[in-house]
Amino acid sequence: MYFEIFSTQGNLIIRGKKYIGTLQFDHELNLAPSLTMVLPADWHSIISGREEIKIHFDDGKVFWGIIWNYSPIDKVNETMTLDIRHVITEWQYRQISVNHAISDNGLNSSNGKLNIVYKGDATEHDDGNAETITASGFTISVAQGKTITNAQIIAKARAYAWSTTNGNKVDVTKVKIQKCEVPEGKEEEVCTDSNLKTEGSYKVTFSTAKGTSTQVDVSVEEKYTPDYSTLPDADVADKLLDIYNDTNFAYPGWKIDWRNGAENRYIDYVYSKQNKLDALTETVELTEDLWWRVGFWDEKTVQIGTFGDEKPYIISKKPSGKTNIRMIQEPSIEPDLENVINVATVYSDKSDGGMSSLTLREVYMDKSLQNPKFPVVVLHSNVNNERDYRMYIDQYPKLAPNNEVEFAILDTEGIALESGVLIEGSYSFNDLSPFEIEGNTIEDKKRIKAGKTVYSAVIKRLIQSRRSFDFKITTEHLPSDLLAGDKVRLVYDNSVWEQKKCSNYWKKILKENDEFYITHITYHIDEYGNEWNELTLTKWLKIERETSNVM
Repeated sequence: MYFEIFSTQGNLIIRGKKYIGTLQFDHELNLAPSLTMVLPADWHSIISGREEIKIHFDDGKVFWGIIWNYSPIDKVNETMTLDIRHVITEWQYRQISVNHAISDNGLNSSNGKLNIVYKGDATEHDDGNAETITASGFTISVAQGKTITNAQIIAKARAYAWSTTNGNKVDVTKVKIQKCEVPEGKEEEVCTDSNLKTEGSYKVTFSTAKGTSTQVDVSVEEKYTPDYSTLPDADVADKLLDIYNDTNFAYPGWKIDWRNGAENRYIDYVYSKQNKLDALTETVELTEDLWWRVGFWDEKTVQIGTFGDEKPYIISKKPSGKTNIRMIQEPSIEPDLENVINVATVYSDKSDGGMSSLTLREVYMDKSLQNPKFPVVVLHSNVNNERDYRMYIDQYPKLAPNNEVEFAILDTEGIALESGVLIEGSYSFNDLSPFEIEGNTIEDKKRIKAGKTVYSAVIKRLIQSRRSFDFKITTEHLPSDLLAGDKVRLVYDNSVWEQKKCSNYWKKILKENDEFYITHITYHIDEYGNEWNELTLTKWLKIERETSNVM
């Protein structure tokens, strides 16, 4: 094992091997790991804080961190202590601007790639005679100097139509793009075939497999580019442009490892002066199944997507081998019943004109938007009768939520775990589907999407709130490719414990298979390179801490 310390400019300062005591660090989903490192006191002359440090372990793991703080010299023991946080913590150095609205945008939407933002409708229906497409008023923003081809327009049109018609397929097979101008001295417009480029007006014709077509006008606008010409350092100007001139989450110099199509997932959220790490965390929390994690690699990479991949490892009492990881003491099995909720109501803790802007009415009405395991039901009636909303509802009939009923989401699995006992809780949301974005009143479909976002986020929260039994296991050295969020097999005879502690439903879950998710790892590596680890295993993917800032 050895470590390297780099200056804030990225230059290698020094390498070392000697540290004192045991290094301990944790790994979880949606968590930036940190550790404490004790060094001899003579390192004090080298370290001033904010340097980067890479700790290289013998099995190939690399803890890449930032020296966040350091202690004064301990004169008794002649040591100094470093507070080291994973390098993803540098994402906190940059904030997303106030009220930065992201709507109908994929997570992987720019940073040198095309940034497409549609506004309007793109739907398809069969009127009994012919297939019809309607599309109107959408805007396509193109990164400076980029071009959009017909094939890209087709793909984006399909994706957009899919997302705005609740999954109804629009079979766009061809797109014709024409640049339309009025030549000097002429009165009539002349249209020529073209690709969409930065700036200008175009006519776009969508065609379907059934031969019908619809023509729409499209305006292409260049991204706003702030003037940083007065800054003395051109490199600083480039960095500012990279950070603020797109909606990409990544901090400059980072690689995003998208998993299982996460880059194509859409988000609908309004950021309000959040740093990039908080923004990333809150975004994945607004989904049913997306997470982020960092690993112990010699590169700046964050993984975003769905986890729970089954790794070829077994945890048992047998000696460690190629696929077996040995337990070094009896596991403890701890119940977690403290914050159980299996029925959830939602509301907005922001209001406009005294009326909440959130409702699950649309999800309740459209069963295709629901996960059968998490049905939406009417829980209470006459919930908003303390005020007279008649004038408001008359003024905004499409926006006003139903003021006669209150909707809730049931977690059928969570109810079964509680033997049918209903435990109700409520969640509040900020910054979802405001009534106006840049002066434009939101459309009805935006409210549907906001309701779907709320629905997905509450499902994740309900799963986090289920009764669980956490298997706490101490093991020998873990393979470097095994991280929190992965799935392993646990071979352990817990039949006696099951009979005494478990409900019949829990016994059924435990007997179905021996697969468990790793939800938490604590690594211990002493100064001689010996490693042992504490793992938490559960039957579904969850995190052990309260994280959400949006609910």
